[in-house]
Formats: sequence, structure tokens, C-alpha cells
Amino acid sequence: QQRKQKEAQQRKEQQEKKRQQQKQQEAERKRKLAQQRKQKEAQQRKEQQEKKLLEQQRINAEQAKQEAIAKRRNARKVKREIQRFTVMMQQQITRSWIRPHNTSSGLKCTLEVKITATGRVTMIRIIESSGNESFDRSAEIAVRKASPLPVPKNQDAATLFQQGFKLIFAPDGL
Repeated sequence: QQRKQKEAQQRKEQQEKKRQQQKQQEAERKRKLAQQRKQKEAQQRKEQQEKKLLEQQRINAEQAKQEAIAKRRNARKVKREIQRFTVMMQQQITRSWIRPHNTSSGLKCTLEVKITATGRVTMIRIIESSGNESFDRSAEIAVRKASPLPVPKNQDAATLFQQGFKLIFAPDGL
């Protein structure tokens, strides 16, 4: 009977050991599944972040492209405005000019001119002389008499004129 009890006890211990092993195996299986799920979720988050990053890069590239197009358009517009107003200024200055006695035709000089936002001349400087002092002085006087000069509505173009610009004064060439 002791033997039977001992065998029963051993069977019971083996069954308990087997249950413990099964519990451990089940716990390990659950742990691995949870780890795999976490890895999969992490991978999905990473892929979503990469998608978002790629989309943001695409958006940024498109914005940069559109900004570059707008800048080129604006630059062309500003250039046309500058050319148009330069001609208008030269015409207004030429109308204010009085040819000095004893000056030949075909003379020209280059002036640096600064104006205010309203077109009032604030500075005139001869950069390149015609070689004829009377002619150069008459050009400066004509610029002052023509003040206020026309100012473009385009703020970028107006700012360039306000910062100072070169003006080739060649009244016989107009």
C-alpha cells in the first residue's frame, strides 16, 4: 500500500510537473505573441512615419517649386517695371533739361540717383562723366528739376529705386 501511495504521489508530482511545464510553455507562447504583436505595431508605426515623412517632403518640394515659379514671375515683372519706369524717368528728366551753350550732341553721363517712396530725389552723384563739366552739371540740374520722379506701384521695384540706381543720361539718344 505504501508503494501504491508512493506511485500515486509520483504520478501526482509528474502531473503537477507536467501542468507547470504546460503553464510555462503557455506563458512563453503568450510572451512571444505579445512580443511579435509589439514588433508588428512598431513596424507599422515606423512605416506610417516614413509615409508621413515622404508625403511632407513631397509637399515641401511642391511648395518650393511653386515658390520658385512665383519668384521668377515676380522677378520678370519687377524687371519690366524697372525698365518701364527708367524710360519714364529719363523722358521726364530730358524734358527738364536745358542744353548748355557750347556742348556738342551725343554726350552722355552716368548718374547714381536715390529717391524717396514718393519720387522725391534725395541724392545725385556723377559716376561716369561725359568729359564736359557743363553737360554733367546740366544733367544733375535736370534730375533735380524733374523731381518728383515717377515711382512704380510694385513695391520690389520701388524699393530698388529708393536704394539707388544708375541712370544713363543721354538726351540726344532718346
